[in-house]
Amino acid sequence: MNIYPKRWQALGYLTAGAFLSPLDYFIVNMALPSIKKAFNASDHQLQMVVAIYGLTYAALVVCGGRLGELYGRKKIFTVGLYLFLLSSLACALSPDINFLIAARLFQGIGASFLAPQVLASVRVLFKSSEQPKAVSIFSSVFGLASVAGQLLGGFLLNLHWTAFSWELVFLVNVPVTLLCIVGIHFTMDNNREEQRQNIDFTGALLLVTSLMMIICPIIFGRKYDWAWWIFAILFAGILLLVVFYRYEVQSLEKKQACTDRSWSFAAASLCFMPYHHLLL
Repeated sequence: MNIYPKRWQALGYLTAGAFLSPLDYFIVNMALPSIKKAFNASDHQLQMVVAIYGLTYAALVVCGGRLGELYGRKKIFTVGLYLFLLSSLACALSPDINFLIAARLFQGIGASFLAPQVLASVRVLFKSSEQPKAVSIFSSVFGLASVAGQLLGGFLLNLHWTAFSWELVFLVNVPVTLLCIVGIHFTMDNNREEQRQNIDFTGALLLVTSLMMIICPIIFGRKYDWAWWIFAILFAGILLLVVFYRYEVQSLEKKQACTDRSWSFAAASLCFMPYHHLLL
């Protein structure tokens, strides 16, 4: 195995980039009252500001990992950083709430490109004895983000001497993404799988559809007085999620991946990161 001399520096930039994904759940939640006041937004629109990001991330995170295998993890990670950077600027410059929701969708796409590349790169950059430590560092990101997001959000929203208010929770992403773009360029090679496989479009479609059928009724149920068809869509979404699970476990590659507990825990943190926040 080739050991990369700058592997720990690369892990730092990879982790910093992946840190942005969960951070934006918590920091944006702190800014919702200010966003509501700025745009006179409804509660449903505010829910969409949060939910569209989580839905997009959860639906595309598997595809993000597969794209890294196909085209190179450094390349897809960098694309994710640029997309996250541009969408963060778009969020901060949003002229209305609908534009903000659309920008958050693209921010979720960028986030789905970031985190999967970290776990995949750890397997390549580090020797076996170093991998548990590297995975632990990555896994700690999600816990730290929950604390940092609330503290940093509260701090930024109280900077009354600036010309910005809620916009700062998005602008704070700019220097971090720029630092990661430069750092990754000098510390990491564009490694990818030699035996590349196609993107699982069937699995992605099942996941996207099931998540939309579960999350949208939760968001809009109150608006429609929890009509019977709201529960019907929710139940159908749960059934479709079971179908997705049954479809995915038939893959021998995924079954083998689940035998390693440390990697399974990190992967579970990666995939289920959006859900607890969507239920708040």
